[in-house]
Amino acid sequence: MGVAVYVSLLVMLFSGYILLLSFLVLQSIRRQRVLRFFDSLIVNFRKSSDLLGPDAQITVDYCYYIGRSAREDALRSTYELKAVNAPVRAKHIFVGATDNHSPESNLQMLASMNPSATVLRARSDDDEPIVTTPSIMPYRSEANRIYLCVAFSPAIPVGATVLLELRFRRPGIWETLRRTGVDEGGYVVAALPPKKVTLRFRPPHGTPIENLHVNPSDDVSEDGITVARSSTEAILTIEHPIAGRRYGYVVACSSLRSVRARLAGFLRTVMTR
Repeated sequence: MGVAVYVSLLVMLFSGYILLLSFLVLQSIRRQRVLRFFDSLIVNFRKSSDLLGPDAQITVDYCYYIGRSAREDALRSTYELKAVNAPVRAKHIFVGATDNHSPESNLQMLASMNPSATVLRARSDDDEPIVTTPSIMPYRSEANRIYLCVAFSPAIPVGATVLLELRFRRPGIWETLRRTGVDEGGYVVAALPPKKVTLRFRPPHGTPIENLHVNPSDDVSEDGITVARSSTEAILTIEHPIAGRRYGYVVACSSLRSVRARLAGFLRTVMTR
């Protein structure tokens, strides 16, 4: 009797192992199918819509929310899109660079950013309201860069203008600023350049805006850039940016450095003397 029970347990354990292994294999196959599905979907979008045609007019407004901790870092980007000679069916958007070389990891990272898309305003050429619904889908073209595609249903008709807002969680992108008090970044202009780009930097609540400084980082960047400050933001504005050019900037705010970071910096200074 005891031997029979023992054999039954072994059979059950072996069967469970086989079932688990089969489940993992099926999950892997399913993930690959999902990735292939997205790839084919992206190709179809490229063929059918060509994303934004050369006649579309764009204005870009980014607002970076600098948190006191990594989890509070966020980004709000606003795009004003006007369809000129052809309807606009989709907008291809670069989200950020990563250290990942796995497309699947980038899809997971994009999902963790919790992106959302909202149409704030949609008007025809006659200033009549129109209806279009944005939907977000992954858009992969490089292993270590994250893109997404916002598709409009129905398409934005010729002459109409849509104000699209995207929001992302971007945890940790300002970790260098919190650690050292200084960070560098840049805005790379797409092949279809916008008419104007506005970059806003908003410090965390309680940090005086006078303590936040943002300036172009090189001579190339200074061309066409104006710097301003409101009661809540430091602002860089790029008029008529040039396609393919990178406009660099430096962000400084020593008051954001934690006590631990300041102490570590002080100790490094003492030890290098």
